[in-house]
Amino acid sequence: MRPLIGITAKLSSDDCIGIHTNLGCKNQSWLLLADDYIKSVEEMGGTPVVIPVLEDYKNILGFVDNLDGVIFSGGNDLNPKYYNEEAEFEYKNLLESLDKLEIYLYKKILMETDMPILGICRGLQLINTVHGGKLYQEMRMGEYPKHTYSAEPVSKSFIAHMVSIEENSLLHKIVKGKSIKTNSFHHQSIKVLGKGLKVNAISEDGIIEGIEGIDDRFLLAVQWHPEMLAPKESINDIYSRRIFEYFIKESENFSNKKKK
Repeated sequence: MRPLIGITAKLSSDDCIGIHTNLGCKNQSWLLLADDYIKSVEEMGGTPVVIPVLEDYKNILGFVDNLDGVIFSGGNDLNPKYYNEEAEFEYKNLLESLDKLEIYLYKKILMETDMPILGICRGLQLINTVHGGKLYQEMRMGEYPKHTYSAEPVSKSFIAHMVSIEENSLLHKIVKGKSIKTNSFHHQSIKVLGKGLKVNAISEDGIIEGIEGIDDRFLLAVQWHPEMLAPKESINDIYSRRIFEYFIKESENFSNKKKK
């Protein structure tokens, strides 16, 4: 049986999403998750399950025990209060219910299980924050033009820069390469590394691009978006596929252990 992979969704109150697509009407909120996550998990051998954003985050307990692995997806900025900082600008996409749910879910899985955890973009920032780390709230575009959103939208498969992989790391073991090409869609990054984590990837201009746990469990997070590059309908990127393949294999191993 395929391992069951939970993927955290995001929430938007922008009713234009439904209106412009003829799928809804005014005054509706929308649960959001890019289909790239679904395709990447399914193509690499897992069964994806979307984890909704719930006002009472503890209601998530109903199915957490059934999961074999979890992906903390990209999306909304994390409220800087969670890394003990004041907001440096007016955030437009903070969502308290999402922050509470993902922090609670991450802590529960980390502390009470050996379930494999994969973080992507916001997921990396969330993991670092829970471990006591801090973030740069805004990367200055003049200094880091290869990381931030451009004035014009670019394709999900647009390669933005190179990332160097630390040789003595889980990520290096997975991708089997010293450097890889990645896309990039973020305006925040790690400023202070959290406890119990180590850096496994750095961009050519010095930004932390990947982290992992220091113990034996599978805990891996990257700042780029491998789910956009991995699917066959995208660019079928071998390094991105290896990340998902390894994660899902670890999830399968976790599933088998639960059955014993």
